[in-house]
Amino acid sequence: MARHRAFEEVTARAHADGRLPGLLHLSIGAEAATAGVFAVLGDDDRIYSAHRPHGHFLAAGESPLELFAELAGRETGLCRGRGGSMHLMGARAVMATGVVGGTLPIAVGHSLALSPGTVAVVFFGDGAVQTGIFHETLNMASLWRTPTLFVCENNARAEFTSREEHTPVACVSDYGPVYGIPALTVDGADVRAVTEAATALLEPVRAAALRKRNPNRERRRRRSTRPRARRGRWRFPSGRERRDGRDGGDAHHRARTAAPGSSR
Repeated sequence: MARHRAFEEVTARAHADGRLPGLLHLSIGAEAATAGVFAVLGDDDRIYSAHRPHGHFLAAGESPLELFAELAGRETGLCRGRGGSMHLMGARAVMATGVVGGTLPIAVGHSLALSPGTVAVVFFGDGAVQTGIFHETLNMASLWRTPTLFVCENNARAEFTSREEHTPVACVSDYGPVYGIPALTVDGADVRAVTEAATALLEPVRAAALRKRNPNRERRRRRSTRPRARRGRWRFPSGRERRDGRDGGDAHHRARTAAPGSSR
């Protein structure tokens, strides 16, 4: 936590002095939330961040010197100076993005490729909750029971807009039960409370990850949505057949469209 705060304060001074180019999004005040979650993560777990990623990448083990060089646009930076403050990539902390909610679906997809017992953790702000991708991602994560932990760092502001101005939902964790996902609300400035909450939520996720494989890789019997008479007999209709309103070589279609009493 001390390293996180010290790095952000040095970065803020360097940016104010004009030594760092571009935009800068700091995470001062989120040190306990980061430290509390990382305290219960393993080396094989993967982390996805948002547009305030410095603390997450430091907690994941990235070099402060390389991270600062990245912010300065240096070739010795974490991404050779191409990513800047918001578009970072690393080994354990996989990526960050300036796109609001942009890493949510990527984290869920990555979680399906992880080894059994490991999880993907994705950090996001409360502003991302108002995007469609947030709800689509939670829905898919619940349906597929993916080993994903969603961590909302709620500062009650979507850039310059207060939470009360853009949603009537008072608590972000209220969305969890809607999709059948357990959720907790804790004081993000209390590192012990964050650690306890992360532990409680991660234990069942890890247990399920040990038992369940990627649903796309499971062999399962799939029912055809085509009528039995049409299975295996359809071919793409020719141009003339399409113009005539016919359905190619489909026996079921011919029987259905034939006149009553016809010998066809």
